[in-house]
Amino acid sequence: MRPARHASVLVALSFATAATTAVAQPEWSSAFVAGAVVHGPGSTWNADFYGSVRGDALFFRTSRHSLGFGPALEIGTAGFSDARFLGSAELLAPIGEFLAVTVAPGATVRTSSTGAVPGLSGRAFFGMRAYGYTDYALNAGLVLGYDQDIGGPREHAIVIGAQIDGLVLALPVLFFVSLFHGSSD
Repeated sequence: MRPARHASVLVALSFATAATTAVAQPEWSSAFVAGAVVHGPGSTWNADFYGSVRGDALFFRTSRHSLGFGPALEIGTAGFSDARFLGSAELLAPIGEFLAVTVAPGATVRTSSTGAVPGLSGRAFFGMRAYGYTDYALNAGLVLGYDQDIGGPREHAIVIGAQIDGLVLALPVLFFVSLFHGSSD
C-alpha cells in the first residue's frame, strides 16, 4: 500500500472508532400520591380519599436545566371504591436548580362494580425533582389532576394530593432488611 492510502485508512478508522457524544440514559422515578378527590357523574359530587402509586421514565435530560419527556403510569383509587389505571406522556420543565413542573395528559381506565370505563386524564406536578446524574431522580411535591369518563356514567374527578418519593418511603424498610440480613463481608 502507498503511504497516502495508509493515511486515509488510519483517518477512516479513527473516525469510525471515535467516541460520539454521550446520550443520557432515561431518568426514572417512583412515588406515592395521597390526597383528596372530588368525583361523581354530572353535578353530583362526592369527596373521598385519593391514593396512587406512580412511576415515570424521562428521556433527553442531560442536566438539571434541560427538559425531559417520557411515559408515566399511575394506579390509584378514589375512596377505595374503584381502581384507576392511567397512562400518559409526561413533559418536565425545570425551574431553577431543584424545582420542576410537569404536565402529563393521557388516558385512563376506571374500574368499579359497574365495569370498566375509558376516559381522559391529566396531571400537573409542582415540586422538587432532583437531577442527580444517576438513573433515579428523587421527587416530592403537589399534584393536581382531572379525570373524565368518555363512556358509561360520564364521571369526572378532580384530584389534589401530595406526591412523596417511593424510594424515600422504602428506605426504612431497606435499612431494617439490611440490618437483619447482616453484612456479606
